[in-house]
Amino acid sequence: MEFQQYLRHAGSLYYEAAISDFHPDLLRRFGGSLKLAGDNAIHVRFDPDSVLGMQRRTQDRWTAARIGWRRHADQIERRLHSGETPTQAIYNHMRAHGTHPHRPSQLQPMLQRQAYEGGECSAWMLPTIMLRQRIARGANIMTDTFGALTTMTALVITANDWQNATPEEWDTALNAGEVGVVVGQMAGAHADARAGNTAGFDRHEGLD
Repeated sequence: MEFQQYLRHAGSLYYEAAISDFHPDLLRRFGGSLKLAGDNAIHVRFDPDSVLGMQRRTQDRWTAARIGWRRHADQIERRLHSGETPTQAIYNHMRAHGTHPHRPSQLQPMLQRQAYEGGECSAWMLPTIMLRQRIARGANIMTDTFGALTTMTALVITANDWQNATPEEWDTALNAGEVGVVVGQMAGAHADARAGNTAGFDRHEGLD
């Protein structure tokens, strides 16, 4: 991969991360230009000059992210002009910011578009988005009595070690939990209907 292409890919990761709603600490854990984005995320997402620190509009976030990455790219290029090789310039710049660069072979796969329920995203974002969806789904199901009981029963039965169940095993159990929610709703509706019929009969007691 050519040096300028590497910078473009690293910059694309930076832009996506900086304007996203991923927590800065999470971005820092990903390393490379994502770590740089985490360091600058608050400035990109919020206007430091506003009285209340208001969130920037999407277009303003993109502008702030481009400016932020341009500073990093300029510093890397200055290292080149001082005699460092492309590899040294990138590595030394990242090291100065407390991280290590992604390998060239990693960048393009990280930027590949991936579909998920509700949209699409770059591959590096997908695991976090899927985890968020799984947590939201689980929270919805587990707050329902029938859903929670069915989920836990299915988990104990199907998981190899239910106390350390894998995400896939949880998904299977939550599928059962969703059915439990529906069954519970149907049971509740049936009970309400029976109560209504009984009340109607009581109001007409004494009729032959």
